[in-house]
Amino acid sequence: MNGLVKKNNDLYLFSLTSPGSLLSAYDKRVKIETLDYNKINIQNLEKSFWTKALYLFALPRIWLATFKFKPDIIHSHYASSYGLLGVLTFKKPLIVSLWGSDIFDFPQKNFISNFLTRFILKKASIILSTSHIMAKEGKKYTSKDIEV
Repeated sequence: MNGLVKKNNDLYLFSLTSPGSLLSAYDKRVKIETLDYNKINIQNLEKSFWTKALYLFALPRIWLATFKFKPDIIHSHYASSYGLLGVLTFKKPLIVSLWGSDIFDFPQKNFISNFLTRFILKKASIILSTSHIMAKEGKKYTSKDIEV
């Protein structure tokens, strides 16, 4: 984020959990808003598909934020949660980054998880991965290129 700010970009970070001490590390041109879901122990919630519904409660604040901030790009890190929220902003371009369990585990949970993964990747303008093996796994759910 600091690298993007150095290139004269304003950023808006929306997170379901608090980035904690990282808040003080960012330039004042980075607006950070969280729902502070870490009070609910989000890591345990990630284990259940149905807890993704909890994320939908963030939509009104995300819609308001995108209306006020008017982003040029939406970049969702983690396909199965933030990816869905990114799709539901109805803003383009949408970048979705794959991070691991969102592509290795989530799609195999059930039919709905598989469908959501395919839907999110279909709606993404660009799909990113930090490894070739993760990109290969992602190709099972989309015909789009995945950039490593």
